[in-house]
Amino acid sequence: MTAKRRHLAQRRKAVGLSQEALANRLNIERSTVVRWESGETEPLPWIRPKLARALQISVDQLAELLAMEPSPNLASVPDDAPWQAVPGASEQLLAAGH
Repeated sequence: MTAKRRHLAQRRKAVGLSQEALANRLNIERSTVVRWESGETEPLPWIRPKLARALQISVDQLAELLAMEPSPNLASVPDDAPWQAVPGASEQLLAAGH
């Protein structure tokens, strides 16, 4: 598994979700989550806000998790940090209407 996907899986586990639980929350198949974490596919743009909410991070942080090189800022956020503690996350979600 590539580094980017390892971070995605770690974040999912940190919020206490199995692949199946995340898939159920997003109303998708578990195999889709497996493909995201294995690096075979990327989440489509329309599902990214829902995925970010499920992982309790901002959409920008999700983009960093999906990027090839995770940013140092994201690496400094503890895996178990609630999304409210992430600077700008709640404002972004509110601005996006979520």
